[in-house]
Amino acid sequence: MPIRPPFPSSIRLLQLLAIAIAAGSLSVACAQTVPQQASPAATVPAPGTDRSAQIDDELWDTIKDAERAKVFEEYIKQYPNGRNVGQAEKRLAGFRKSGQSPASGPSVAAPASAAGNDPETALWRVVFQSDNAAGYELFLKYYPNGKYALHATSRLKIARENAKWQAESVETGAWQAAENAQTADAYAAYLDSYPQGRYAALARVQRDKLAASAAASEEGRLWQAAENGGIAQVDAYLASYPKGRHASAAESRRERLKKEEADMSPGRLIRDCPACPEMVVIPPGIFQMGEDDAKPVHTVSIGRPFAMAKTEVTQSQWRAVMATDPSKLARCDNCPVEGVNWNDAKAYVAKLSRMTGKLYRLPSEAEWEYACRAGGRHEYCGSDALDSVAWHGALIGSGNSGGRPHPVGQKQANAFGLHDMSGNVAEWVEDCYHARYNGGPVDGSAWITSEGGSATIQAQATDAGAKGKAKVGSAKTPVAQASAPDKDECKNRVLRGGSWLSWPQHTRSVYRLSLPPESSGSSYGFRPVWSLR
Repeated sequence: MPIRPPFPSSIRLLQLLAIAIAAGSLSVACAQTVPQQASPAATVPAPGTDRSAQIDDELWDTIKDAERAKVFEEYIKQYPNGRNVGQAEKRLAGFRKSGQSPASGPSVAAPASAAGNDPETALWRVVFQSDNAAGYELFLKYYPNGKYALHATSRLKIARENAKWQAESVETGAWQAAENAQTADAYAAYLDSYPQGRYAALARVQRDKLAASAAASEEGRLWQAAENGGIAQVDAYLASYPKGRHASAAESRRERLKKEEADMSPGRLIRDCPACPEMVVIPPGIFQMGEDDAKPVHTVSIGRPFAMAKTEVTQSQWRAVMATDPSKLARCDNCPVEGVNWNDAKAYVAKLSRMTGKLYRLPSEAEWEYACRAGGRHEYCGSDALDSVAWHGALIGSGNSGGRPHPVGQKQANAFGLHDMSGNVAEWVEDCYHARYNGGPVDGSAWITSEGGSATIQAQATDAGAKGKAKVGSAKTPVAQASAPDKDECKNRVLRGGSWLSWPQHTRSVYRLSLPPESSGSSYGFRPVWSLR
């Protein structure tokens, strides 16, 4: 960092003052002849000439931004009829108003021998006010044997020592800042300012050491993500480190993941990472969605395969991603996570997607029912015998749940290899709740707007019953608030499958429950999906 003079262009100021004094254009007193031995060779302009006015203007341009009142006082004193005296008086008045007197600041009183109005004394007063090495050097240039020469020489030595000390102090501060930061960038910043500084060699060593360490750490971080993630993470590693320490292993993992992705036969099990849910490949197909009061029954075409979690997300799987456990009842690693609301489920799939590079999401309501039915028309997901596929019935006391959720995967799977689609915990899906399917999507996408929009199509809801309430009490009627959300706002989301609490009719394949997305309870969970191609 360069050492700044007391105010901008102080050397230029002193040069102009010296020229002006020697030229006799500052005051009547200055019209005296400058001693021959110190007189600079110059053509002296007569007072009032254009050159005199130019000197005045250049002098003012040099000192007008000074921050010391004494500078303007000296200007007025030495140049009482100058072209810029009015502006100088305004600056001086401003300093006085702010409490700064001409004598204030770091300047010292001129020695008694400085009394007089000769050119040497006039220059000495200005030099003494500036009190820097450049000023004393300029004075000695003009008056090497002058009456103030000894004093100027002494002050010049002190000023040089102070300037050196100040420069070293600033450099030391910059070095200390780099040491405290302990980053490659901080040492580089020091070297930018002091490429030949006292600590430059050490700064280069520290910068290079930290840069190498940061590069190794970043490579390790990217490799860890690639090792536990998907193709996107492997590609990110190879793009940054094509010849890195793990490049060979990354290429091998990429080939294996590509092969696995290409071989997505129905029923195949996939697991992206040790803590990830095990996924089952679900084939594309066509089915009839809805039944009875879940109307109207309509044809839905699932045009692409997708993968769905084999079981509900477990507590250990949740903790591995979210580092918390919101479960309210049974505490066991293999029990379904519960006590989660729709927003929690969305946060989980978003974070899991970032970890693996796969686009995990909640299933649409159509995908969920298609996976539940698994090509059949059973009353429950995978069977007409409820106890074989579901934990249920705590509310009526005659079910099999014993008043709590159970470890996943203990009940019979359906034809797609999915467990606990009925019972255990009710499962959040992506869709906004609509009381009826009129105007809903028929391609398996989620119905995510209140006016009948979906992820892939826009259709207009026409059923007025969407704003009413469903009847409660019949064996095949959903117990749900059927209020439709306002435009572009989902007031309620959908849960499917029923839970360990549920009556048998609430675990049916077609049963739908609607709740606000912030609702959480010990019977609410979820399972994720992701699209394959």
